[in-house]
Amino acid sequence: MNFVASKYIIIRKETMTKEEALQQYFGFSDFRSGQAEIIDAIIDAETNSGILVILPTAAGKSILYQLSALMLEGLTIVISPLISLMKDQVDYLKSKGIPAEFYNSSLLDSEKKIIHTKLMRQELKILYVAPERFGDQRFTQALKMTNKIELFAVDEAHAISVWGHDFRPSYRLLKDAIAFLEPRQTIALTATATKRVQNDICKQLNIPKATRFIKGFYRPDLKLVVKTCNASSKIDRIVKETTAYINSGVQTGIIYSPTRKLAEIICDKLKQEKINAILYHAGLTDNVREITQTNWFKNGGIVVATVAFGMGIDKSDVRFVIHAGMPASIENYYQEIGRASRDGQGAECTIYFDPLKDIDLQKFFIEMSYPPIDKIELFWDWCVKTTDNNNMIMMTQKEMGEACKSFIKDFHISGCISKLRENKFIETVANGKYKIDPDLSIMSHFDFIKLDEQRRAKFDTLSEMSEFVTNQHNCRMLQILDYFNDYSRTDSCNKCDICIKKMLKTRPVDETKVTDKSNWKRAINLAKEKYGEV
Repeated sequence: MNFVASKYIIIRKETMTKEEALQQYFGFSDFRSGQAEIIDAIIDAETNSGILVILPTAAGKSILYQLSALMLEGLTIVISPLISLMKDQVDYLKSKGIPAEFYNSSLLDSEKKIIHTKLMRQELKILYVAPERFGDQRFTQALKMTNKIELFAVDEAHAISVWGHDFRPSYRLLKDAIAFLEPRQTIALTATATKRVQNDICKQLNIPKATRFIKGFYRPDLKLVVKTCNASSKIDRIVKETTAYINSGVQTGIIYSPTRKLAEIICDKLKQEKINAILYHAGLTDNVREITQTNWFKNGGIVVATVAFGMGIDKSDVRFVIHAGMPASIENYYQEIGRASRDGQGAECTIYFDPLKDIDLQKFFIEMSYPPIDKIELFWDWCVKTTDNNNMIMMTQKEMGEACKSFIKDFHISGCISKLRENKFIETVANGKYKIDPDLSIMSHFDFIKLDEQRRAKFDTLSEMSEFVTNQHNCRMLQILDYFNDYSRTDSCNKCDICIKKMLKTRPVDETKVTDKSNWKRAINLAKEKYGEV
């Protein structure tokens, strides 16, 4: 058996159980639901059929590969797209006496040499790697020559799929890296993935027969509600509900808006009611957003935000999440309500749904992001004619929109640039600075089939979200579990608006059993006031 040199104490698999390792290295006395089962599958696997893990944020995914790494003899490679997260996790592991390093573009050449030396001496148990690094054959060969790769863990695995919410082309390098390194086991992990994305992850990593662990999506602490409204009443009803929360002692919540303009209006209305409300969207400067987020973490209050408010949100006492319009997908919705009740003490999550406008607005957003083929062709022809001698276009997107307004709507510009960039026609050098390849033919080199597939997939997810908000019969939490293939629970939540309406229909039959009828009638009246007639 190989042992790591120096001050670090590495587990002898035959003398320490995973439970003992959990206590000694991580300070926990018990595993969370599903963790022990997954770790056993990693450690005991005889063949590399692969493992897919879908666990919600804060469910304890990282410990699955961290603890498994200690129970295995060789090296564990962890793929992570976030440099800051790599550093935080490596610092944490080192503080526990676990030999770990990260390898990414932030390192100096001298620091990279130190890591290469540690790899050659087999002094590492865990190495965090940015996916881009596998474009360097020398690095990959060094890993292969110097270490036995026990585990190849792909975190944020949804990024490998074009159907995921954060596709990253660099993740496509991993399939070849896995084939070359031949790890004993491959595991893909993510917080959310639709059925389509789950299958694509397994396909892209070449683990089609992967054992799947999909757990933890049931949230007994969340109460899900959909309220139908119209555009004229939506804002006043949101302000009224938020005011009621504040008056009841709730001080922290999030209001998600589909547009910046609506977010600004709601925030101003709340301020007029003397409510501590702050605005957050991508149009604000980085400094303003950072200050806003820091102050909210420290002092609480109500954040009125677009979907830009998401990365790194981990405040424990968010007691309500209101959506001022239908979210784009169930996946987005689940991520956003997942920021509530991190302490498990409960939260209400309400969607204000306008059936006349919300669905059309989301369709508009899809058309913006995935423009029609003829619009892309017209825009590309304009780019080729406009480029300077260095194949550069020195214009902002707003300026492009003005220049192209005779043949294309300005809201299509961003989507055209995005899809041309994805197909290697355009490179964004800086804001207002684009480099194009005029030698490429739009008909020969642009993947219009893929574009059509992506657009159809977005409309499919929108249809599923539409079914969610218009549903009047099925438990909303069970709808979410079915969406993510989580069949760990089949009983209704008895907390969402649908479940409550069903209970109100059946409960009066047993009214004779209620000892205090005045309280029961009051409860019915309150429920009718909140959810409408049943």
